[in-house]
Amino acid sequence: IGSVLRMAKAKTLGEDKVKIMSGLGFEEMPRYVRAADAGVFFINPYKKIGSCPIKMGEFLASGVPVIINPGVGDTEEIVRENKVGVIVRDFGEDGCRDAVRELVVLKSAGEDLSSRCVDTAKRYLSLDRGVEKYFNIYAALA
Repeated sequence: IGSVLRMAKAKTLGEDKVKIMSGLGFEEMPRYVRAADAGVFFINPYKKIGSCPIKMGEFLASGVPVIINPGVGDTEEIVRENKVGVIVRDFGEDGCRDAVRELVVLKSAGEDLSSRCVDTAKRYLSLDRGVEKYFNIYAALA
């Protein structure tokens, strides 16, 4: 935690711009997730080829866009096709700066963006939808 705050201060973000929350109860999470500008998920694609970060679904379901790296399951396709976040391909300073600019433009859509995020979570990441898909697979095999 201290290292994140030190990096923020070194980049002149100021400690007041970075909030690190811990020890929150399950019922408190939606309120804090909705307060975020974006959910950030940088995951090693070689370890998570066939998966999707659970928290990504939680952020989208809360109406909050995401910032991701490519190569993790179908997250890139979902984010790109539904315009619900930013895909960082270059982790150099220029690439990260471009990603932040892209996020600012994306967030200018306001409620339209929030609605797209919620709709995308429902369409691709909801438990009900997952159960339905698995049921159909098992029914086809039976």
